[in-house]
Amino acid sequence: MTITAPDGRHVHIWHDNNIDELTAAIASTIEVYNHNGVLATLNGTGQLIPISMTDFKRLIDESVCGIRVVANGSGGYKKEYFTYRFPHIPHPGPPTAAQGKHSIWTTQRG
Repeated sequence: MTITAPDGRHVHIWHDNNIDELTAAIASTIEVYNHNGVLATLNGTGQLIPISMTDFKRLIDESVCGIRVVANGSGGYKKEYFTYRFPHIPHPGPPTAAQGKHSIWTTQRG
């Protein structure tokens, strides 16, 4: 059953913190492509637009939400739609040999 929030977002009901369910909801709701290892969207004129992780999280916020039941202040309850929040994870920097990636900058020449 598909539920849509009043603002048009797809409502995801998360069971037991199942990350696979959330991933499937995101994948079925937003169009993001892997183009040569870079996340991208396709605009209306057929151009691929690279997106950052910040852009990706914004797309999720605009497309998917959760739902919970909260007290309405009058002794009853109501539905409340909420945006998933993702912690900021700093970019690890360029790949290095220590990360298991070959880098010309870390290779000894001799």
